[in-house]
Amino acid sequence: MRRSLAGVLFVLALAATCQAGVVYTFTGTTASFFPPVRNEGFQYTSPSFISSPSLSVLSIQMDSCVNCMLPPAAAVIFQSNTCSTSACYDQITFFDINNTGYLYDFAVGTFDTPGVHQTLALPGVPASQTNSGTLTVSPEPSTVLMMFASAFTLFAIRRKRPTIATVRAPW
Repeated sequence: MRRSLAGVLFVLALAATCQAGVVYTFTGTTASFFPPVRNEGFQYTSPSFISSPSLSVLSIQMDSCVNCMLPPAAAVIFQSNTCSTSACYDQITFFDINNTGYLYDFAVGTFDTPGVHQTLALPGVPASQTNSGTLTVSPEPSTVLMMFASAFTLFAIRRKRPTIATVRAPW
């Protein structure tokens, strides 16, 4: 009983000290069909996975930003599950320092799925007219640490202890 209570208290204390978050790292290149070609990028740490339909982020809210629009305008807009006449996708609108919004389209669910994601080729749009980019979605290390600590604590609590019936007599 004491061991399980101590484990629960440990997990609660760990959860209180760890700040869960998700890091979004983006690098992109604008389409060559619309010169000048520009390299763009940002890193943004969100308190959790982005699941709202639309989230506007200022450049000062980001960890880093290359060629971003300066405040008061949003530098990046995350739009989940945006649909056009031909497809649905998650979309990043990147507002560049040249006051132009560049669209980067990803598979639906990209913003709440850890991993490395590439932009989609849109139906009927030549590659020279499509912005290309990579978005890496990764939980912060403290989030991963908290998950492992919770799993270890639950394993320790559930570990079978010997009962009177399973203890062998010395003779």
